[in-house]
Amino acid sequence: MAIYNAYRIFITQSEDQPSLFDGNVDKVQAFKDILERIKSKDKDSFIIYNAIHYLIFKKMINNNIYLFTFVKEERTNTPKLIGNDIQIISDYRHPNHQVFIDIETQILLIDSHTAAFDEMETAIDRLRYYFQKSINKISNANFNIRVNQIFENKEFWKEVSESEKIYSLELIFNEPNLFGGDKEASAFVKEVHQQTDFNEFRIEIYNRKGNLNLIKKNFADWINLIASGAGKFRMRVLQKNSSKAIKLRSEDTAQKEVLPDNTELIDDSTLKKIIEKLDKMNSYSAKKSRKDGRRGRKK
Repeated sequence: MAIYNAYRIFITQSEDQPSLFDGNVDKVQAFKDILERIKSKDKDSFIIYNAIHYLIFKKMINNNIYLFTFVKEERTNTPKLIGNDIQIISDYRHPNHQVFIDIETQILLIDSHTAAFDEMETAIDRLRYYFQKSINKISNANFNIRVNQIFENKEFWKEVSESEKIYSLELIFNEPNLFGGDKEASAFVKEVHQQTDFNEFRIEIYNRKGNLNLIKKNFADWINLIASGAGKFRMRVLQKNSSKAIKLRSEDTAQKEVLPDNTELIDDSTLKKIIEKLDKMNSYSAKKSRKDGRRGRKK
């Protein structure tokens, strides 16, 4: 069986440069155009840090879920005995990850083995680079793309309860994109964005003695929003039975789902259940917000 990490893709439009694009564009459709382009070509490639990467279209699971293979090309030099001499033989290897993308909820699942990259964070950042470069090239727009982990909020509160001391908490929010403004945290972030047009919004609290008191009822909605993929957290704590403070990051807490190694055995019903569970996990549903007509467009 393979373990997949869960992420949410956020698409917002930048104000840094004037755009040739209509600000009221459907961002999801613009992103879907990228996936459809790969599908029509069978694969696409890009270069970053002098390495060639490929996104290869495998199949549609249903009308909304795409399956790709994400490949990194690596050159190898192997010493081999040829006759009486050692010669260096160059070859290429292609470590890869399987990637599911659901266009409706903008949820991404990627198998978590590290064959292609030392850390999953690197794989996600390179996918983000490709998507942002591609969406702006196709649409002549100025979109920003972020890919954040989805995790169960109970994982955050478990860390809080198991910490002897809490020195700092930093909450980092994306621009509003997917979720409606009917909850306290989402409504506040949306209001601040309307007033300031931020690209990233941070709330930071500190206590030098490690006596931060994180009462769940006061922070629950903020953590739920981040846990749904709308941002990140950083928390510096001293864990019980430890002598050294450490920094915890949301990037290290991505929700994990188990699926068959052979993607041909992954059926529509199983994957839809997983996607729906992830979408509703922390009371913030991208699907519900879109159906309710609250998926805010750029003014």
